[in-house]
Amino acid sequence: MQRHHFLLLALAAITTLFTACGKDNDQPGTGEYLLVAPNTTSMLSDFRITVYKISAEGSYRATMDQGSSFEGKDLDFTPLTAAQHDSLKNFLFTLPVDSLEASNVKVFGCPGCADGPAWLLGYKAPGEALREWHIDYGAVPAYLQSYLEALYRVTRTME
Repeated sequence: MQRHHFLLLALAAITTLFTACGKDNDQPGTGEYLLVAPNTTSMLSDFRITVYKISAEGSYRATMDQGSSFEGKDLDFTPLTAAQHDSLKNFLFTLPVDSLEASNVKVFGCPGCADGPAWLLGYKAPGEALREWHIDYGAVPAYLQSYLEALYRVTRTME
């Protein structure tokens, strides 16, 4: 009888271990994702901004202290609803990464100058480092204009 209880306990422990390690529903996926902070202002400001993380698996929201980069930030993401993810997920696949990379520009205009609004975008492909772009609202490249306008409209409905 003791052996039977031991086996059941061991089976329960192993099942729990595999279930816990196999699921990652509480945290954003580690594959391809897009980070978006649609309304940053001066890099010297001391308020918090909303950050969206969009992946194929889901979309998430967090806040972070105002700053000039996503790097080194330990963001605590909260899952968005399935409907919100549906409205955001195509932005991951339509970001013109090739055009951004070809431009060799990481900062467009003067983001945050005179407390003007700016975008902070981050893109991570699987197995690659996070790439970031800082974009002043007044210096958006033509190939990004309609993309950012649509993204802004969608994220504004989630605040």
